[in-house]
Amino acid sequence: MKRARVHLLILLLAALLFGAIEASADPLYFSNDITGETYNGFYISPYAATLNGNQLDVYCVDPSHEAYFGQTWNVNVSSLTGNLGATRLGTGGLVRYEEIAYLLFFTGYMNPATDAATRVALQTAVWLIASNGASNLGNNNGWVSAAQQLAATGFQGVSFSNVTILSDANGVYQEFMTMTPEPATWYMLATGLAGLSAGFLRRRRVGLAADPAPGSSGCQASPLA
Repeated sequence: MKRARVHLLILLLAALLFGAIEASADPLYFSNDITGETYNGFYISPYAATLNGNQLDVYCVDPSHEAYFGQTWNVNVSSLTGNLGATRLGTGGLVRYEEIAYLLFFTGYMNPATDAATRVALQTAVWLIASNGASNLGNNNGWVSAAQQLAATGFQGVSFSNVTILSDANGVYQEFMTMTPEPATWYMLATGLAGLSAGFLRRRRVGLAADPAPGSSGCQASPLA
């Protein structure tokens, strides 16, 4: 009986330690928009931020909350391949988070060198997936279909181990996604992975790059007045 209690105590301590590793609350400083480009009053990812003193690029994955440049708030830091209990979509949102991560980091298009129309289409497709189809900031079903097509295969050949979700610990500000190494470096490393759906994307290239329909709500990142 005593041995059983010791084993139970060890398991409880391990669970607490694992939970602390999987999701931790850390200060995030929301600095500015990298490109300065907007769509329908909303700044388009990527944004510059600082997490625990480390500079990084963050991408908006939340169409229903706002954030303002120059603010700091605590975020739950969750690995996409770990426990998603502290994220907005929760554990049931794993596939949607994977689809979003694929569009942001593995297509090779979500970077400042890409034309604004394509990045706007990608951003609004991300909002559409995050809202489970409820976002009115543009449909861009071509990009959504590309992500869903790979999701149906389990994203074979794609690793999300370096993708992290940053969720406001108090549920007030918008949720972000980031990746290490920084996306600018990862685009070069992921060229082969992007080819998994290159044929599909090429066939729909014109439609995907089109400006989405106007909307009235979404992921706003406005400077402080």
